[in-house]
Amino acid sequence: MYAKRTPDWYIQPKEQIDRVREFLWRNGDIWKVPNGVPQIPSHYQPVTSGELLMLGVYLDAQDRTPGSIMTARRWWEFIEPPDGYSKLCELEFDPELMKLADGIEYRSGIRWIGIDPYANSGASARFLWENPDEALQSKGIWLAGPELFMAVGIFPGYKLSWNGTNMPSPNAAGYQLRTVADPRANPRARAPYLCRDDKEKCFKLSSAKAEEKGPEWGSPTFRDLEFAA
Repeated sequence: MYAKRTPDWYIQPKEQIDRVREFLWRNGDIWKVPNGVPQIPSHYQPVTSGELLMLGVYLDAQDRTPGSIMTARRWWEFIEPPDGYSKLCELEFDPELMKLADGIEYRSGIRWIGIDPYANSGASARFLWENPDEALQSKGIWLAGPELFMAVGIFPGYKLSWNGTNMPSPNAAGYQLRTVADPRANPRARAPYLCRDDKEKCFKLSSAKAEEKGPEWGSPTFRDLEFAA
């Protein structure tokens, strides 16, 4: 029903609903649920070997902040660091600096999606942006942006699995970053990433040059089941 080998940290859909309800409760002042949580898909089939079923929560825009950025920000606030670790954010959730990668559409709402948490191991964000996999896109598979933050918030064990080899730390390559709030600046200079620094005991959200790559890094993908091609 899920990936060829379901990770130990994966929690079943009913438990995911509980995590999402907790998230929604904490953000009750900015989020109303018009139709509640959608029914768990009864005939879900993954289309990649690593894809897992996940309940996605996409927030509305607030003030001048687009929903795509508000969602990442609120999920980041919801995420708890591993026991004994501090939590550090070196990223500004600023719409003048941050945008979704080309081709990705944002739709607010609560719906089931597929996420491949260890996809694109060793590939740089720049390579993935400039060489989109048309075969995957034809199946509705895109680079994860807010979906990565959802996954880390819904699956507490996911961040503990990152080992720098077959379970790489994730880039949120579904986002592209400028270095300065200047329309003349390169809008695709950097990509956000999440990492667990075991030496410094720090769980960190930061960004790196889009060209950076290595086997210890990956870029998860997602598939919106409601709007899949």
